[in-house]
Amino acid sequence: GNITFQMAGVDAEYIEGIFDGSIDPIETTFSGEVIAEMKPVPEPTVLFGLGVVTAGLVASRRQKNS
Repeated sequence: GNITFQMAGVDAEYIEGIFDGSIDPIETTFSGEVIAEMKPVPEPTVLFGLGVVTAGLVASRRQKNS
């Protein structure tokens, strides 16, 4: 995410003092935006079905090789 701090007319020492707690901010505005992407997660039954198919393929190959 992105966090933006905007302060006009101050130096870096003042801003560092706010973050380390040595300076009490009088008029400071903090704004931020967090962007999260949702990714689909497979259903448990789909994963179970894929496992069953894979096990069936492995078992059929073993029978043909022996």
